[in-house]
Amino acid sequence: RKHPPASTVCRINRILTTRDEVEVALEDVLKPYPHLHVLKHNVFDDVLCILPRISRDGQKMNYNAKVPVPVPAISEVNNNPLFSGWPSRKEKGWPMTHRVVLCDRFCGEAVLRGSDIFVRGILAADANIQAGETVAVYADIRGPNETAVSRGLLLDRYLVGRCVFLGLGTSACSRNEFFRSSHGVGIVMSKNPSQRVGPCLPPLSG
Repeated sequence: RKHPPASTVCRINRILTTRDEVEVALEDVLKPYPHLHVLKHNVFDDVLCILPRISRDGQKMNYNAKVPVPVPAISEVNNNPLFSGWPSRKEKGWPMTHRVVLCDRFCGEAVLRGSDIFVRGILAADANIQAGETVAVYADIRGPNETAVSRGLLLDRYLVGRCVFLGLGTSACSRNEFFRSSHGVGIVMSKNPSQRVGPCLPPLSG
């Protein structure tokens, strides 16, 4: 299981704005996330820190404190399997209840910081994914000296290497559009802590 850092550091471009203006904007963005707050760095006057709030007992507020919404086990076979034409799918460890989207390592690291998945980060996917469909998201974490995954690959042609489960998300477009588009969001990750790895954070694009 992957865990992101607890804090986020933002450096301000003071040619374009002020630290106070950015602080107000960040506080507005973070309103849906009561476990986080913004503090000015006590040494660097162009830096803001986004940190977990500390509870009265001195403990960090838990981003998983919400009541989890029950979801099917990712390995559970349903009564109407999606993959009857791929009998070895379960043996290879892929879920039988959801189609899969595989993203690259950098995209996976961004998801750990609260990001959704942009189309350019998607490497491979099951066939027939449609917009609005709930999908299981994995990140390929093979090393730099290993053979790269050809972008656009069908999942049944992916030679299962090292990948990690990131959570569930909703497809923002069809599979064809994943690999046809040059920009835009491909998968909107679930904000439910029981359905994703890492904390529920707002996407902070750089």
